Amino acid sequence: MTLSSPGQARLSDLEVRRLVAKAEARIAAAVARLWPRSDVAFRMTVAVDGAFRRQVSVDGRSLCATVRPEASDLTRMAKGDHEALTTVLAATEEGAQSRTEREAEQLQALATYSTLRVATPVAYRDGVMFTPWVTGTSLAGRLRADPAMLTELLAALMDDLAELHHNPADQLLQVAAPMGGRTAPRMVTDALSRLPADLPTAPVTAGEAGQVRALVGTLSVRLGRLAAQLDPTMFARAGLAFGLLAPSRVRYRAPEGRAVLGSADLGPGGDIVDNATLLGHLHLLTVAGPPPLRAELADGIEAWLSGRLAACRGTWREWL
Repeated sequence: MTLSSPGQARLSDLEVRRLVAKAEARIAAAVARLWPRSDVAFRMTVAVDGAFRRQVSVDGRSLCATVRPEASDLTRMAKGDHEALTTVLAATEEGAQSRTEREAEQLQALATYSTLRVATPVAYRDGVMFTPWVTGTSLAGRLRADPAMLTELLAALMDDLAELHHNPADQLLQVAAPMGGRTAPRMVTDALSRLPADLPTAPVTAGEAGQVRALVGTLSVRLGRLAAQLDPTMFARAGLAFGLLAPSRVRYRAPEGRAVLGSADLGPGGDIVDNATLLGHLHLLTVAGPPPLRAELADGIEAWLSGRLAACRGTWREWL
């Protein structure tokens, strides 16, 4: 596991191990308090979507334990900010509880007051959330295996989220982040804050480098226009955005089944925010892929955006 950005001084292996060890210690302590006499096995830990997640087996039941540092601290650490690392290592359990507790509350509300399939929390203790370990293929995995499915998969996902975007239950509005707390999707904010040197590097030909630069340029222009459009007035008119739509956290238990959503960060903005979040993740997935996959995913993204523009012409024309 690495937390680094090529444009900055990366964290050392020892610093990364200290960071992961702190998260794993918090998870172990929460497990001991919740299930003191159970047969427990700790498995892999991953850093994904702003959180540390560890697979834990409790009496044979496979769970996902989530510890979520402050988003700003984790983003800064990924860029090699050693002060952010010190902040996280020194944080108390109480200081880190709020975001994970809110996520647990939101997932429980979604399971109760929507038809979405989510990883419903099993337990919460001391800033650690436990949900079922969702098996199956991620959206990222399905797109890598069959990029021609991009428009179909995203259309189905947006259909699932339509109730949240246009007619969310009052109980979901109550647990969502307040309107004043957001000005743009976190994925957009992070992308606009990056420098060209922050991009992952790999040996490429001159032609491939040109393709990557063109893709990144397209993304930057679109995200810049989108960020300018995301004002509080528009947020007030829109429904809720799901928020955390990283392709790695959207999973399918069966090829024809509906998506299971493993994370939540409900907030204002409706479908334009969720589409923007997906757009950012998909461009990163495309840039990181080999040339044949890159070309197919880029074509799929363009087809998907054309369809969204036709469906949301009045809202989207200014930035697409």
